[in-house]
Amino acid sequence: MNENKPYGSATIERSVQTTFQYYALYNGNFIQLKKFKEIPDVLNDKKDEVSKYTKANNLSGKTDDDYRAVFNYYNGLK
Repeated sequence: MNENKPYGSATIERSVQTTFQYYALYNGNFIQLKKFKEIPDVLNDKKDEVSKYTKANNLSGKTDDDYRAVFNYYNGLK
């Protein structure tokens, strides 16, 4: 929660900032993904295929759909 008092104002503005954290379940362990580009390194058994898929489909990790698409693709490889 952020609080801000604008100059010359008697009121305090409050805002809530939300953040998302993504985790991958790999070999029975949850691994936190700090950056979208870490996904191929985490899924190292199919690293080349996952890297090519993200580049070919212009996935940047800006949306949940990008993460979902990568993991659906990876799960379909096995």
